[in-house]
Amino acid sequence: MLIAGIDAGGSKTECIIVDTEKDKIITRAQTGAANYQVVGLEAACREIKLALEQAKKRAGISCLKAVGIGLAGAGRREDLVKIEREMEKIMNSRNFFFSSDAHIALLGATGGSTGAVLIAGTGSIAYGLKKNGAKIRSGGWGPIIGDEGSGFWIGLEAAKKAVRAEEMRAEKTELKNLVLEHFNFSKLEELIPFIYQQQLPRQKIAALAPSVFDLAQNGDEAALEICQEAAAELAILAHSALLKLDYQEDKIAAAGGLIKSSYFYQLLKENLRENYELEIYKAKKSAAYGAVFMALRELEN
Repeated sequence: MLIAGIDAGGSKTECIIVDTEKDKIITRAQTGAANYQVVGLEAACREIKLALEQAKKRAGISCLKAVGIGLAGAGRREDLVKIEREMEKIMNSRNFFFSSDAHIALLGATGGSTGAVLIAGTGSIAYGLKKNGAKIRSGGWGPIIGDEGSGFWIGLEAAKKAVRAEEMRAEKTELKNLVLEHFNFSKLEELIPFIYQQQLPRQKIAALAPSVFDLAQNGDEAALEICQEAAAELAILAHSALLKLDYQEDKIAAAGGLIKSSYFYQLLKENLRENYELEIYKAKKSAAYGAVFMALRELEN
C-alpha cells in the first residue's frame, strides 16, 4: 500500500511516499516553506501540491491509497478546515488527511505511538497525546510571545548580546563579528532595517544558531550563556507538556533542527536529567513519516 506523507513546514515542505507493507520509503521530494500563517494560504497549498506531484513523478506512479499532511501554523481545527477547503480547489482531495506539524512530528518521533515530543527548530513546542488520544501542547506561541529556546530565539539573543557588548553594556564577545559575518553586514546598525522592515525574518535569524553553538564551544561566555538558557527553556517546555498527560512518562522524544547539534542536544539532555529526572531520545522517524502513520490511522477509522 502506497501512502504519501507531507511535512509542510516553516522552512521547507517534504514529501515522502512509503510502501507501508515493506516499511520502505520509495521516493521523496522537497519544495519551499508552507507555513500558511507566514506565506499565505494559497502559497502554502501550492507548495504542498508541488511536493506531492514531484514525488509521484519520481516514483512513476499516479495513484496513492492516501496522503497525510501535517501543516506548520495549523494547530487549530479552524486552520485545518481552511487548508482542506483550499486543497479541494486545486486537486482531488479524496483520502487526504490533515493535522498539525506537531502531531505528525510526535507520531514520527515515537514510531506511531503515544507519548510526547519536544520540537526545537525555528520555533519551539512540546506536544503529546493522552490515553484517549486527546492532544496536549505547551509552547508554539510564535516568535513574539513564545518560541523560547528555539533557533529564532537563539539568533535574536545573539544579536541582542552583540549590541549590548558593542555599547559597553555587557562584556566583550565574539558575537558581534559572528552577526556581521553571518548577515554580511558592515556594522550592527544594519540590524535595524533588517529586523523591523522585514518583520522579524525568522528563518534568517534562526540560521544563526549553529554558529552560536560553535562559538560557545570555543569558549565565548556570552554564546555559552545563550545556549544554556535555550536548553533550560526547552527543558521547562518539555516538563510542562509531560505534566499535562494523564499517565506517568519519564522520557520525551526530541525533533527539529537544533537537535541535530550533538553539542546542544547534550546540554538539553543534561538539563532535563538534572532538573526534572527526565530522559530524552532522538526521533525514531521523520515528521513526514509521522504523516504516513497519521494517514494509516485515519484509514483504519
